[in-house]
Amino acid sequence: MTGAGLLILIGLPALAGLIGYLVPKKYWQGPAWLLLLSAGGCAFISAFYFIGLARGQLPQISYALGKARALGSWQGTVILQTRTLGMGMALLASLTSFFIFIWALGFYKERGQECPRHEDEAKKFFANAGWALSLSFGVFFSDHLVALAICWGLLCVPLFLMLASGPAPAMDAAKKALLIIFATDTLLILGIAMVFSISGDLHISALRLDTRGAAAICAYFLIAFAGFAKAGIIPFHSWIPDAGEYCPIPAVALVPAALDKLLGIYLLVIASTEIFKITAPVQAVLLVTGALTALFGVMAALVQRHFQKLLAFHAVSQAGYMLIGIGTATPLGIAAAIFHMLNNIIYKPLLFLASGEIEKRTGSRRLDQIRGQHKIPPASFASFVIAALAISGIPPLNGFFSKWMIFQSIIACASQFPRLWVFILLAAMSASALTLASFLKLIASAYLGSEAEGLPGPDQSAGKRLMQVPMAAMALACVALGIFGYPLALRGLLEPMLGTRLEMIGLWQPLPAALLLLLGLALGGAFYLIASGVKVREDDSYLLGEESQGLGYSAADFYRTLETDMAWLGRAYRVLEQGRLDLYDLGRRVTFYFSDLARKLHNGSLAGYIAWSILGMVFLLWVFIQWG
Repeated sequence: MTGAGLLILIGLPALAGLIGYLVPKKYWQGPAWLLLLSAGGCAFISAFYFIGLARGQLPQISYALGKARALGSWQGTVILQTRTLGMGMALLASLTSFFIFIWALGFYKERGQECPRHEDEAKKFFANAGWALSLSFGVFFSDHLVALAICWGLLCVPLFLMLASGPAPAMDAAKKALLIIFATDTLLILGIAMVFSISGDLHISALRLDTRGAAAICAYFLIAFAGFAKAGIIPFHSWIPDAGEYCPIPAVALVPAALDKLLGIYLLVIASTEIFKITAPVQAVLLVTGALTALFGVMAALVQRHFQKLLAFHAVSQAGYMLIGIGTATPLGIAAAIFHMLNNIIYKPLLFLASGEIEKRTGSRRLDQIRGQHKIPPASFASFVIAALAISGIPPLNGFFSKWMIFQSIIACASQFPRLWVFILLAAMSASALTLASFLKLIASAYLGSEAEGLPGPDQSAGKRLMQVPMAAMALACVALGIFGYPLALRGLLEPMLGTRLEMIGLWQPLPAALLLLLGLALGGAFYLIASGVKVREDDSYLLGEESQGLGYSAADFYRTLETDMAWLGRAYRVLEQGRLDLYDLGRRVTFYFSDLARKLHNGSLAGYIAWSILGMVFLLWVFIQWG
């Protein structure tokens, strides 16, 4: 591949997206399959060059602008460059998108025919997904901060259009996402300008600024905030729960659960390791913010009664773990953050896809309206359970492996932060336990128990198989990356991406642990079969001496006592629901306050206008005198 070959790799999904725009919506499947093939081709090319770069068998490739006079001082400037980190990210983005595209093809089909009410939504999703994937490649390959900022900023357009393609409430959620991301994109440009004013250079490979001065720290956080918004880290997280609640499932699985997570963590990694060299004060801010994000996300998820909104808050919580790994500023911590990001773009989209399958069959996203879905189909239920256990950090799955690495990196910072590290470790471990608790609620609500009345029969649509195959593949990846994490993830991916050898401070043998767990499950199954043949007494249930009629408790109401019996926590939940801690809502309130004030001042009275003009001239005269 030459330098121009990088443009071809970036252009393949963009071409598929362009065709998707031009083709009538009733023929949406053609561009969709073309995009699927282009994502698979990009994954193959990225894998080939990632392996070649990692082994030193292929040279680093750069793309530079030409020598045209119209380019002025930009003549010959290198803007794109292949590095193992960026190429690895492109590989992960391609593979994740490939599986989500397969599932989306099945989701938008109904009983072997195109679903008319979904044709427009499907057309918009696949067309904009191609552009989103293409611009993501542009971010991953950029060696020039201006090129990175251009691709990063243009990403707002396809991401907004994908999220806004659903029912009416999806538009409001998409606008919120657009404004939050656009605002932080503006901060990114300001941060890049400050980097140039400090260093006089904008090439990422030539930068390594020390964050000891106020200007460098300010520039770092201006750039990092853009990564915060994409990844879903507080206080820029609030668009993700809204998107999960209202936006189409394929768009949610691709945007906040996958591509935006990759983009946000990638920017934070290169900002913390290549553009800047972060120091202890910056590390402390990142560690505390990561711990608070992990706890806040899972505490908010516990009381949700909406399937996708609960999952969206977990997307926020998991981003906190990644930020903790980056905040340690150690090779092990950075590798753990990338590994947890890799795991997250596997099991988090899988969880959303499983919820989308239930929504397609039941027509509902409310936990109190769906139950008993474990039989339809069993493969999807098994995939969901594996993903739920993985995100909860249950060994020997991949989520445990990356969390275990993050815990080690926190302990390694004990000498640098002798008091803070204890709080960070306890917060991370507590968030992991609460994650399991919330997924017990989710599994009990959606899958277990008797089937809810009035639901349709089993899904017989032609797209059912297309939906189940990628889910099964992603569930197997959760198992494989957990049991074979050393050769597959650490040696095969993380060490080449970071160019360093990783050493653990603890001992974990996933294969023997997996065999012991399988043995325990086998023994438990044997005991169950033996006990199932034993007769037990069955009798009516009683309440206060009277025979109970239908005594039971809704799984969707698990943990509601957190709001009712714990006054301070209940108040916190009400503040959260009212949006008082939402930067978007706070900004809207401030804007409307001043606009209403200006509207009142603009009352049409000539005397009032004259008075304001005189006051303005007096103020300007005072300013001139002071400056004179």
